[in-house]
Amino acid sequence: MAPRGQGDRLRKQDHRFCISALQIKGRKGPRRMRELDELYHIRALASSDLSDMRELTQAVGWAVVPWRLKLYQNIGHTLGALRGDKLVATIVAFRLGPTDVAVGQLIVHPSVQRQGLGRRLLQTVLDHYPDDNLHLIATQQGFPLYSHMGFISIGEVWRMEQGVDAESGRESTKPFEDAPTTSTCGGMEPALPQPFQVLRQELVPRLSDLDRNYTGFCRTALFECLVERGKAYVISRGKGPNWHSAALAVMERGAIRLGPLFAPAQEDAATLLQDAVECAKREGLPMRLDVYAQHDLLHKTAYQLGFQVKMQSPLMTLRRGSHSSPCNMFFCFDPATT
Repeated sequence: MAPRGQGDRLRKQDHRFCISALQIKGRKGPRRMRELDELYHIRALASSDLSDMRELTQAVGWAVVPWRLKLYQNIGHTLGALRGDKLVATIVAFRLGPTDVAVGQLIVHPSVQRQGLGRRLLQTVLDHYPDDNLHLIATQQGFPLYSHMGFISIGEVWRMEQGVDAESGRESTKPFEDAPTTSTCGGMEPALPQPFQVLRQELVPRLSDLDRNYTGFCRTALFECLVERGKAYVISRGKGPNWHSAALAVMERGAIRLGPLFAPAQEDAATLLQDAVECAKREGLPMRLDVYAQHDLLHKTAYQLGFQVKMQSPLMTLRRGSHSSPCNMFFCFDPATT
């Protein structure tokens, strides 16, 4: 178990990312790496790059969630490759815990694909975390690259949706941004009724405890950023503040995005899912979640509640440390797909 406060120290350490460390070592194809160095410049991205990041995301047909782009910048490294002033590729990496790192948003503009640029960005991350386990949820297009770089597939993650119009593909209910709000001392705050409660700073320590106990991860920085965003919720089970199970919920593209979920067993996770769906239906909100394929009871519960599988993605790991893949993180916070 990571000691209390470990997440804050990791966050500060990671923000000392030295730009000089961004040079690719070129273990394979050094000539090609030199050619890429002449064409592209890799640097850390800032808030001023968000508009370009959004355009790049749209260029490859991914759904754009601007607040997520800001989140990645706040909790980890967002790197970009530029040709002149044009952003043509990105990658994101942020710590899950002392020995584990999540990788996502590896995007290369269609006009410059198949030139080795994705490999170069991924190698940058590998070089910066030489002793850590790296985890990612791959697209089918990215799977060959990740395999070539040493990642192995350890299963699948299923994107599941409930309350979406199957014919049109649109949410069949009102968007969250139109939901009523209530005034607080900090300004406007979205209103989602019980059993959800607004994620506040005083709830972060308990969430962090559950994260460490059930997964071995420490994502305090993620939880704190969601507090600052002001549109995140917690749903929990247990007496008083001593929850035995809890899940984060964020409002995204007119739907409740549930995860990660922390619980001691699948039965507890399934009960929490039922509570969340009951509330979502009451409010007329669709729900999305990412479920590990090996959790059969959760699939059965989700199907019974009206969920459908919309996408299946390989879960891949490059293991270089001692921590093994989490078995109790039932719904994951997916950095790669939105």
